[in-house]
Amino acid sequence: MAEITEGKWISGIPDGMPWTRIVKCHPPEQCGSADFVIGPTSADAPYNPIDYLSRYASAGCAAVMLDRVPAGLTAGLPVLQVPRIRRALFRLARRARKDIEGRIVAVTGSSGKTTTKDMLAFLLSRQGTTIASPGTGNSLMAICYQLINAPLGGNHYVFESGLGQGGSGIADQSSLLRPHVAIVTAVHPAHAAGYESVEDIVRSKMDICRHLQPEGQLLIDRDSEHYALMLSLADHNGVKQVRTFGFHPEADIRVAHVAMDEGGTSAQIMLGDTTRSVRLRMHGEHWAKIGAAALGASLILGLDIDRAANDLADFQMPSGRGQVYPLPFNNGELLIFDSHYNANPGSMAADLDAFAVMAAQRGQRCIGVIGAMRELGDLTESAHRELASRLAGLSFSHIFLIGEETRVMSHILPSPGTQFFEKLDAALPVLTSHLKAGDFVFIKGSHSNRLDLLVKHLRSLR
Repeated sequence: MAEITEGKWISGIPDGMPWTRIVKCHPPEQCGSADFVIGPTSADAPYNPIDYLSRYASAGCAAVMLDRVPAGLTAGLPVLQVPRIRRALFRLARRARKDIEGRIVAVTGSSGKTTTKDMLAFLLSRQGTTIASPGTGNSLMAICYQLINAPLGGNHYVFESGLGQGGSGIADQSSLLRPHVAIVTAVHPAHAAGYESVEDIVRSKMDICRHLQPEGQLLIDRDSEHYALMLSLADHNGVKQVRTFGFHPEADIRVAHVAMDEGGTSAQIMLGDTTRSVRLRMHGEHWAKIGAAALGASLILGLDIDRAANDLADFQMPSGRGQVYPLPFNNGELLIFDSHYNANPGSMAADLDAFAVMAAQRGQRCIGVIGAMRELGDLTESAHRELASRLAGLSFSHIFLIGEETRVMSHILPSPGTQFFEKLDAALPVLTSHLKAGDFVFIKGSHSNRLDLLVKHLRSLR
């Protein structure tokens, strides 16, 4: 450990390897026995374990890594002092990657990457031991921790890769992961602060294939308006095998037909000359496209593709990502289209398209709760103006706008049916009094709007 991290042990040396996991510095009460606690990566971090070393020792922690240690330290447990925490973690992750013998998949994109990662991991787990990165942790440091703590012996490892500010992260993530398969989902304005154009985002996302294995394969979105640029970047990075997915007639894994009903989405997906019928619990064409990406990766990795196609019907999304369900309300029920987890222009358009199809089938009164789309930088106003134009063409009888960024939309949408609120708290009582049993309610916005609290509030009503 000391050699890998360029550090030295002070205040004692561990006997063997007594830790079970390496964790980012949390309060001692949140740490488990035999944790190796890693100090902060910046001097201005809000929490520094140097102040709690005795409590870490009492909690049973095995060791602590720090890069700033006061003279005469008395710790009560071994401390590994390193020149820089970030560099030490990166070196540990690179060393851990050498021990992984299974095949690695890296997934990136502006939207759909977490779902694609989770869906593919689910399919892989049905046919072998699979380790997947948890939740949406996709920063360089998150991937370092995931690699360091990854169990050995897996057949497949699936990681999610995300952009940092100004394009940081993905090239370094690729050098750590050295994936056998890299997937780039839809690319569009999302987390665009720090980028001058969508083309810049595409270039940064395509860094995922910079360190692809020599015989590795890249799977990209054939429907993208930036497809030619993506191909050029793949060639520049020396990628020899590129496959595509999407609705485009030339896609290698093509979605040929989509239909929705109360229970979800059915689709025909063509893989070469053969067609598989698949069933998904989620609603919308975009879910069928994500299913195509997951099946494409499964094909590349040599899975039983018939079994994988059938297994798609068992995949269940985490809450807040496009589920449709009834909730009791005023001696009747509301039908909720719940996509509260996050939003960007691409995912908002996809969910609204799915909602519009379902609304046309049902003929219910439609209510929209639209949270601001955040982290769009200079594109913020134009993206919300375009969203307002899209909403104006749909059959909403009333739209509640949440967040300062949506104020511009209130000037575009019809005023009798639109209400703007800076904060969700102010909207809750107005929205609740407006709802009627039988309404079909669409809920979507960036996570920082906390629309999950709205869903929780609606669940509490009877």
